[in-house]
Amino acid sequence: MSIDREQEKEWLTQNLGALIIIRGIPGSGKSTLASRLAQNLGEKVLKIDPDEYRYKTLLQFSPYPVNRDELFNKLTGQALEALRLGKIVIWDQALTSLDEDLVKRIESIIQPIPLLLVEIEISESVAWSRVQQRDAEGLQTGPDIETFNTLCKRYSSFRETNSGTNIIRIQGDNPLEDNIKQIIDTLKEVYSLNKRL
Repeated sequence: MSIDREQEKEWLTQNLGALIIIRGIPGSGKSTLASRLAQNLGEKVLKIDPDEYRYKTLLQFSPYPVNRDELFNKLTGQALEALRLGKIVIWDQALTSLDEDLVKRIESIIQPIPLLLVEIEISESVAWSRVQQRDAEGLQTGPDIETFNTLCKRYSSFRETNSGTNIIRIQGDNPLEDNIKQIIDTLKEVYSLNKRL
């Protein structure tokens, strides 16, 4: 399924920004989806992926803190600045645990800009095989099996909550273009609900 880039660019220039948070277990395809979604949406996007800071050498990223809390604060500042400029922020891995209070706090900070939570659903066996493949290809150092299992047990979906947050669930083994189209269509609906179109 192809996406009409000119139509998307025209739609994007008519709207304020949005915060898209992509969640899922390791190997679910969060970073791949975030990168491809950012490519499809064009220059009005800021993509934030903490792994880009965690897995690089300190020399390359010396201006950025490496402490987890400091890094989160730094990336949050970048996200808020981009949202003020009307950009769409795609944040990979911002909410690894189920924290409705944090989601509500984020929504109150960015209002009236919409928040869209994208949850990637995938079997743990498929996700683990992807982690192993990434490691073998030298693309990224993933968690070992013990850490992977711990992260999977700790991960919770927002589907069990009654929050009014815009949540979209996609299948991690679906074709990427189908998932991107689903996200863009949902974002259009969210803008429409917020009387932005």
